[in-house]
Amino acid sequence: MPNFRRIQKTGGTTYIVSLPKKWVEARLKKGDAVQIFEHGNDLVISAAIKPKGQETARLDFDGNLPRLVRQVIAYYLDGTDRFFISCGVEERAVIQDELKSRVPGLEVVEDEPAGVLMQNLLAQTGISFHATLRRLHSLCLAMLDALYKNLESGSVRPLDALERESDRFFILAFRQLGHIQQADSDVHQHAVYYVIVIKSLEKIADHAFIFSKHSASLPPERRKALLRQVQSAREAYVAALQALLKKDAAAAEDALELITSLRPSALPNDFLSYNVQRVLDYSSDVAEMTLDMFSPD
Repeated sequence: MPNFRRIQKTGGTTYIVSLPKKWVEARLKKGDAVQIFEHGNDLVISAAIKPKGQETARLDFDGNLPRLVRQVIAYYLDGTDRFFISCGVEERAVIQDELKSRVPGLEVVEDEPAGVLMQNLLAQTGISFHATLRRLHSLCLAMLDALYKNLESGSVRPLDALERESDRFFILAFRQLGHIQQADSDVHQHAVYYVIVIKSLEKIADHAFIFSKHSASLPPERRKALLRQVQSAREAYVAALQALLKKDAAAAEDALELITSLRPSALPNDFLSYNVQRVLDYSSDVAEMTLDMFSPD
């Protein structure tokens, strides 16, 4: 049965509405928060589930650092922000450095005899998904630019730092997509498409990183040919991402046409050209997702 409540004004500027006693007592206690969001023409009030970020995941370090990192990332993606790692004093520096370098926002907040408490400080800043997406774009573009410079100079300036940073932001983006609130209508509505976009960016960064390891060992003529391919891949990538960030379906159409024109009829059948081809393919995926999300109905 509908339960009607009258809106009241208090303090001259604030509107309030009371909640049914039985509903509150069954779901809430004093001091709890409720979620309020628009759904069509309705205003919905929902009992807020206790955020996982307020819980503490307790993990025992058994000497296997990669396993510990995987465990922390799994909890992090599920929304956990606090981690107590049981470990010896002599192991802490390595554990802290590795987790801080792999998990966005994670910092040590307490050092106890039994272990360390680490917390995701990004959770308190409220960084938006779109800000994360823009940062991912800038990191991928930096990797493609660094790859081009390596080919141009015949040197191998490592992309390890950029690759590690991009991995951290991919993890953050996937976590954000997994916990998008209904009130964030744009991302909530298109979450599935954004997952494909993020995976495409992750693959573009991976291919640039793999390619970069081989740039110095190439003869000059081969480097010259690959430079043209990498420049085309960069151009395609920029066109696709600009269309996405502007939410512009027409620009996405233009990006797809550009990618078709840049894609050679045949690339040499080798490992490095394959990596360039994949950058074009994933850029095309981004443009197609942009069309799916933002084309007029």
